[in-house]
Amino acid sequence: AIGRSMYVIQLRHWFKAFQDIGRDPQTEFHIVRSEDLLDDVDTEYTKVLEFLGLPDTELKSKTKKVVGDHTQPMNKATRKKLEDFFAPYNQQLYKLMGGGDWDGFWEK
Repeated sequence: AIGRSMYVIQLRHWFKAFQDIGRDPQTEFHIVRSEDLLDDVDTEYTKVLEFLGLPDTELKSKTKKVVGDHTQPMNKATRKKLEDFFAPYNQQLYKLMGGGDWDGFWEK
């Protein structure tokens, strides 16, 4: 499960595949952070429609399909280990995504 959370490794392969056929991955991919989607589903939905060149359409359901059942906060030592582990991967991701609002996103 941790491997799936190293987004930069997965995206790097896809970006390279698009670059190899002469396409610009920065314009071919639209990455949606789950944090942004949960924070403002309407805005993120509109951005996806715009990226795909689709007409503005009302989102029929805003029901969350994946809902955590975390009843207690994560242990601080565990969180620190995870933050330290993911830090270099996140830095690479920020660089791959071109900085902007990605820069330091998970260090907040």
